[in-house]
Amino acid sequence: MPFLLVLAVIPVGVLLFIIFKIDKHEKEPIGLLISLFFLGVVAVIPVFIAELIMEAYFTVNLDTSSYYFYFCEAFFVAGLCEEGLKYFFLRIRTWNHKAFNYRFDAIVYSVFVSLGLACLENILYVCTNGFAVGIFRAIVSVPGHCFYGVFMGYYYALTKHNDNIIKIAKGQIADIEYQKTNPRLDSVEKGRLVGLLENKRMSIEKFLNARIKYSVLSLVVPITLHGFFDFCIFTENVIFYLIFLVFVVLLYIFTIKRIIKARKEDVPIAVPVGGVPYESANANSAPSSPSTQPLPPITPVGEAPMPVWDSNSYDNTKSPFVPLKKVPSVVIAQPTIPIASETYASTPKPSPKYCIHCGAPLFPEFRFCEECGKRISR
Repeated sequence: MPFLLVLAVIPVGVLLFIIFKIDKHEKEPIGLLISLFFLGVVAVIPVFIAELIMEAYFTVNLDTSSYYFYFCEAFFVAGLCEEGLKYFFLRIRTWNHKAFNYRFDAIVYSVFVSLGLACLENILYVCTNGFAVGIFRAIVSVPGHCFYGVFMGYYYALTKHNDNIIKIAKGQIADIEYQKTNPRLDSVEKGRLVGLLENKRMSIEKFLNARIKYSVLSLVVPITLHGFFDFCIFTENVIFYLIFLVFVVLLYIFTIKRIIKARKEDVPIAVPVGGVPYESANANSAPSSPSTQPLPPITPVGEAPMPVWDSNSYDNTKSPFVPLKKVPSVVIAQPTIPIASETYASTPKPSPKYCIHCGAPLFPEFRFCEECGKRISR
């Protein structure tokens, strides 16, 4: 029993180590990865309950020896239940996690959840059925769960990327709507903002479609792969066994190619400014106050950067417009030009006046001397 337990766990550990080492940007927090792995283990319980209910339904309503029954067992009982609950736990644990900032991170997260479920499932199968089943599952079944997780994570990352771009665009729309209320805008500038606003709304529609597309693919692709894998085994048909072998080889090849492609395309996921999504921004209504953050740097090609308006520098208290961004005042030093000061001659004091005849002192306006009575020459 201990040997079979080790045989069941080893392939899971090897694949976890490989996918962890492949991540070339910012290794993910160990605590987060452990929690994802055990969420996959815990997912076995609701998966088991859902599979019992659906299997009972199909057993009662379908011929259990028909290919249609095998199809429903493979795609709905196994594929939908297992991959759907993997996606559910992946989403609730990682969607808003701050460590989820690169596209390849989603593949790492998804694989850890998938292999958590595969680990417990593999222990139950191997310890019950023996060594041969352990070898088969180590080569085929456990890697299969890993591969489903790779495809789920690849499209899950693109879903997140487009969702964040939509939030950024909504924030930009809210800022543009508020800038349109600036009373100092002329008709030309207001027309430019209207055109920019229309472009942003059209881009949101494009990214909304992309988000829906990748969200669907992140579930449909792993469900389809898992369902076809199990369908070939459930039929117990030689032809389907041969198809199964070809399918497994192709699954290995395409998954490795997808991992290589995802690693090359591993770029940061678009994040709203400051890491804070514009949750309150609405594309159809302006906010009550402008954003205090600058616009995110994803202006589409061909568009001029949006202006940042300052407040009324003459009477800021009466201006209804609150500035979106403080513009520091710049003091330009003026050259000092020496100015020649004009010097004025001081008014000379009148010299004292005396009589030329007797020498008596006289007032300047006197024409005759008060002492001698003679006329004073002027």
